[in-house]
Amino acid sequence: METQTNSESNNVFKFKIRRKELIIDNKSVSFNNKTLLCKNIDKIKYGSTQVYVNGFKANKIFNFFLHDKNGKKMTISFQQMRTKRKVETSKEDVLYMDIIQAFWKHITSKIVNNMLDELKKGKEVQVGKFRLNKHGITIKVWRFFKFKNEEVHIPWAKSLKEVSLGGLVISSKDNKKNKCRQQFLNVWNLNALHSVLDFLWADGKCYLLEKGQL
Repeated sequence: METQTNSESNNVFKFKIRRKELIIDNKSVSFNNKTLLCKNIDKIKYGSTQVYVNGFKANKIFNFFLHDKNGKKMTISFQQMRTKRKVETSKEDVLYMDIIQAFWKHITSKIVNNMLDELKKGKEVQVGKFRLNKHGITIKVWRFFKFKNEEVHIPWAKSLKEVSLGGLVISSKDNKKNKCRQQFLNVWNLNALHSVLDFLWADGKCYLLEKGQL
C-alpha cells in the first residue's frame, strides 16, 4: 500500500511513494536513485488507468513519465488498491493531483510557455497527431476506405476540444468525421498542449494569435 507525505518549502515539493522519496524543485526531479535536471526536461506525460475485474473496479494505476534532451527517462508509478471502504477521493488521487501541481510549477508550465513562444513567432507546434499554428489546428484523420491517414486543417473558429476516456479529442464543427483522439498516457507533452489550447481559447486569444497581436 502506498503511503504519502508531501511538503512545500521554497518551491520544493517532497512526496513519499512506497518508502521512496520523490523530490521536485526548480533545479531537478529526483526519484528512485535517479535525478533529471529541470532545465533539460523537454517532455512529460502522465495519466491514470482504472483496472476492472469481472466488470467491477479494482486497483487504479497512476503513471508519470519524464524525458530530457539527453535521452534520459524517469518513470514514477503507484496504485490505489481496491478496498471495501468507499471514498470519493482516495489518498492516492490526492497524491496524484499534488504531483501534477508540482510538475506544473517546475516543468509543465515551462513547456507550455515554450509552445506559446513558438506560436507567437509564427512557427508550428507538433504534438503527436496534432499540429498547431497561428491559423488553427491540423489533425490526422484515419480514412477507413482509403486505409491511410489524411491531414485536415481546422480553423480556430471551427475547432472543438473534448477530454474523455483519458484522451484529448480535437474535431471540426463542420464535419463530425474530422476527429482525432490521442491518449494522455501515450503522447509526450499532450497535457501541456491541452493547457495551451485552454489558454488560446480563453477570451478569444487564438484570434489575437492569428492577427499577430498576442
